[in-house]
Amino acid sequence: MMLIILQNFLKLFIMTTILYLIPLMSGVSQVKKDRFFLKKLEYANYEFENENYHTALPLFIELYSIDSSDLEITYKLGVCLFYVRKESLEAIKFFEKTKNFFPNSYYYLGRLYHLEQNFEKAIDYYNKALMYRKLGENVTFDEEEINFFKEKSLIAKEIISKPTNAFIWNLTDINTVYAEYAPVVSNDQKLIFFTSRRKGSTGNKLDFYLEYYEDIYLAKKNDSAGKYDIINVGETINTNLHDATLYLSPNSDTLYFFRTSPSLVSGNVYFTIIRNGELSVPQKVDINFGKGTVYSLCFSSDGETIYYSSDMEGGFGGKDIWRITKLPNNQWSLPYNLGPLINTPYDEDSPFISSDGKTLYFSSKGHKNIGGYDIFKSNLDEMGKWGKPINLGYPINSVYDDIHFQILSDNKSFYFASNRAESIGNQDIYKGMFFDPFKDYIIFKGIVLSEDLQPLQATITVIDIKTKEIQGTYRSNKKGNFITVFYPNKTYKIIVESEGYLPYFTTIEIGTEDNENLNTIEKIILKK
Repeated sequence: MMLIILQNFLKLFIMTTILYLIPLMSGVSQVKKDRFFLKKLEYANYEFENENYHTALPLFIELYSIDSSDLEITYKLGVCLFYVRKESLEAIKFFEKTKNFFPNSYYYLGRLYHLEQNFEKAIDYYNKALMYRKLGENVTFDEEEINFFKEKSLIAKEIISKPTNAFIWNLTDINTVYAEYAPVVSNDQKLIFFTSRRKGSTGNKLDFYLEYYEDIYLAKKNDSAGKYDIINVGETINTNLHDATLYLSPNSDTLYFFRTSPSLVSGNVYFTIIRNGELSVPQKVDINFGKGTVYSLCFSSDGETIYYSSDMEGGFGGKDIWRITKLPNNQWSLPYNLGPLINTPYDEDSPFISSDGKTLYFSSKGHKNIGGYDIFKSNLDEMGKWGKPINLGYPINSVYDDIHFQILSDNKSFYFASNRAESIGNQDIYKGMFFDPFKDYIIFKGIVLSEDLQPLQATITVIDIKTKEIQGTYRSNKKGNFITVFYPNKTYKIIVESEGYLPYFTTIEIGTEDNENLNTIEKIILKK
């Protein structure tokens, strides 16, 4: 009798345990959901299925705050964050929580860990996404796409481990918490026209993505202060629509820019004449660029050839690089696609031709790529054909988007825009230099730490003591590391600042034999 009672008790215990575990195993929440919750969930799911992630995001944030144990809500919140906040790393925790129930999470985690430069983990998660796909699990990304991003991680491991002889720094005078990009720079580097989505744009309007409309700004070098003065170029150029920089002529007397149509689905290229610091009323450029949107353009130094990016039909992918040339009758030729060696099934954008016309720089999401857009160059051979594109390498390229590259006539100084992790805003303007480390410049490496030896993100300002000009403003990364570049035979004052800490001051004298310090790491400890 006792045995029968014990057996019945065990059966009851097992059934109770199973009933308890089933919802946990299936990701079903135990939170009681009223009709308002269910109605909101229905609406959120509808927007999600229609890929209206901007509308769905606030709904899933609210639903998650009510029931964070619902794995489907958690997963969909992660997806919305990924797309709306442009591959935001905050989505990692949501995908980590749901990866065993929603295999697509492995793909998203691969993308996000790549951005953290955790390439081994990214590759592992891409492999798991491929495995689940082969097993017939619900992985909606095809094998080609997963392998495409996996290849980026493999390439990034190789390229980042071998930095090139280039040095870059953030133009903190210009950049804000908003997006700044598309710099076009005068050869004397005293004028930088650029595009910004900062607050206070003409019309002060927000678009669908809650970003301010694009306006054109001018950064003018203030020699006495060693900084840039920033002004909005005004309503002669800027409108209530999107207005964005494209190209500045070599003698800095003509600025080309793009203005959207009132419908915001198309637009036109305009130019304005610059005289005595004043910009003329803009005129529409009367050139046939083909049936498509012109996203960026540049002229050859003689003004006889235009290279531009467009999504017109007849290309090899989304955006392609095209060319038109001026004919003997002073008319422009029909558009000519640069072909599959330059253009890929992905996007190519922001072409820039060197002053001698022999090197074409552009950004691409294809080729041997480590991020979103990478900057490449192609050299013109003796037969007049463009060679295989070469990745400009790290640190110019990052695991994020690097675009709008312009090299000056000295073939050393360059500018570009990037949304890399250490940027101040959504996208920042950077300046850089190519150098011979044993001839042109001296490299100084450092790390900024707190008193308990925790890495700090800090701003490092370098001032030439003799001229009192700011040589550069740099930022340490999440690990506290930074690199600065010095000219020989100069003395510099260095100021290191981080929020919540006392500033650090030091002076460094650079001779001609300081190359031995190339691999020296200077520790800078900030106190509270």
